[in-house]
Amino acid sequence: FTLTIANAPDYKRDVELPQYLDSFTMIAFGDTRTNDDIHQEVSNQIVAEEALIVFQTGDLMDSGLEVAQWNNFFKIEAAMLESSFYFPIFGNHEVGGDSYYYTLFETRNSYDSERNWYAEWGPVGFIGIEQYKTRWAQDEEALLWLEETLIKLQDKRYLIFSHHEPMYTFSNHGPWLEGREVIQPLLEEYGVDLVLSGHNHCYERFEVNGIPYIVTGGGGAPLYSTGTGPEEEVPLFQNWGKFYHYLRLEISDEKIHVTVIDTEEQSVFEEFDVE
Repeated sequence: FTLTIANAPDYKRDVELPQYLDSFTMIAFGDTRTNDDIHQEVSNQIVAEEALIVFQTGDLMDSGLEVAQWNNFFKIEAAMLESSFYFPIFGNHEVGGDSYYYTLFETRNSYDSERNWYAEWGPVGFIGIEQYKTRWAQDEEALLWLEETLIKLQDKRYLIFSHHEPMYTFSNHGPWLEGREVIQPLLEEYGVDLVLSGHNHCYERFEVNGIPYIVTGGGGAPLYSTGTGPEEEVPLFQNWGKFYHYLRLEISDEKIHVTVIDTEEQSVFEEFDVE
């Protein structure tokens, strides 16, 4: 369809909705808070990708309470928001700024609020959840919504799941153990193909029972190192890096080809396929 803005006669754009496409490119990145110059550089490189979808794993700014920071966020990401469909996850630094988040972002197919949602993008079913208002270990209704959503999306070629604080990480903030207990079994039962999170300001890749768990928190926040974890989890740990970055996901019916882009070196850190 063609999008025009009535009081901006010079604005005209032809748009293809992702749910009608068999293949497309998606960008994933996160934790864009604190360092505006770095956030801007990462954003500029993402815009150059001309991706259909840009997905952010949370912590858009340092304090969601401050409207000036929201204004600054939209100034930095203006070109990205104009050229791509944008989907954010609610992070811990958005806590307190709920009213701004609800006003500025609309997520359909949601549970309880705009914080928990799902979307259908061509061959992909995508589910995003939050971890601060919804008590997943106690809220049976929330878990039922998640399971029913996973069932609803079973006809999709791929299922991607995302949340802010990772279930698997060896970095600064420890893993989300509640998620391992009540959510991971559902992801495995219903064939989720990829899990994306942020919160730790680095890149990490784990593989757990055939599912890649990716931490992508290199969008501008101060970088963290990665250490070691429990001995029994070391075999799950595939790769890591301390650098600003984003992920390019080239999605087709055959596979999702993931490329990790180091924005400082403007180089490829690693590539892998999800089939």
